[in-house]
Amino acid sequence: MIYINSQPRDLTPINEGVIFEVESDEVADFTIDIVDAITEKVVGTKVIKGVQYAKVDIAPYIENMVSVAPSWAENCQLKDIDAASYYISVATEDDSAVSEPIMVSCNRGAVVINDIYSEQAAERTIGYGECDDICFVSLPNATIVAKVTSSTGQQRSIELHSKTGISQLHISTTEFTRGAEWLNVELFVDDNLEQSMRYTIVPRYGGAVRVVWLSEGGMPERFTLPATLSKSRVVERKSLFTNKIKGEMVSCKSLNRIVLRSQLLTESEADFLSTILCSPRVWLELADGVVEAKLLETEMVTSSFGSLVSAEFTFEYGGKEVLL
Repeated sequence: MIYINSQPRDLTPINEGVIFEVESDEVADFTIDIVDAITEKVVGTKVIKGVQYAKVDIAPYIENMVSVAPSWAENCQLKDIDAASYYISVATEDDSAVSEPIMVSCNRGAVVINDIYSEQAAERTIGYGECDDICFVSLPNATIVAKVTSSTGQQRSIELHSKTGISQLHISTTEFTRGAEWLNVELFVDDNLEQSMRYTIVPRYGGAVRVVWLSEGGMPERFTLPATLSKSRVVERKSLFTNKIKGEMVSCKSLNRIVLRSQLLTESEADFLSTILCSPRVWLELADGVVEAKLLETEMVTSSFGSLVSAEFTFEYGGKEVLL
């Protein structure tokens, strides 16, 4: 007989391993298929020879199957985050067994049911015209209602029947009157208030840039850097080859660079911003649109008070290459 002794829980972080424990009554060759529970398509197969017990990590086979991205919508939205469901089928020469399906998503850390999945505090600041994304975790098939209320009395209510249990609430300040001083966000699950947040709306100064990135937790995070210190265009010329007919072939690559500075930060805010350093993707919300960027360098400057710091970030974006 073959037994599947244990399997991962739903929304197990893929980067920590998605491990099944398999056992047989006797030594055998195990053939393990990793199967997409929706399409019934085999996405990977692993063979383990001459064993009675094995731990099977399917993470390497599924880690690139789901993705998440920030929203740029101009209205408030609530939608399910991309998720996938898999099970394993284990077979020997004499027997076989099938696990229960497990669901995985983009989270890179443990989740808590009916909680906000974010590395920022529930009390936040935001400029008028800016937006934010909030990841919320519930049980699958729960009914989620997000209520957003402004200081001017406007209210926006959005409902979602979440199939996966992991959802993304997009907050857009432009859906409310410009004179609003704050926004309250309440999240209800099956008519029960589970979480609340408050956004204080602050002035947005010229030169401010909102930075968006995928955090260590795997979800979009946003923060506004209020000061642009410099903007420049860098041109890199590189000789590729020379021949007698066309002469020298030169690659000319132009890049935009921007240096941004934060306000004075508390220790927790500085720690949060430092997660940009290891982010796989970063975007900048510039005056002429959103661009994907690359972080080149970071500098933390301690204030004269000794406890607060400001951060300077140098980003590069918009590379174009021309052959001359």
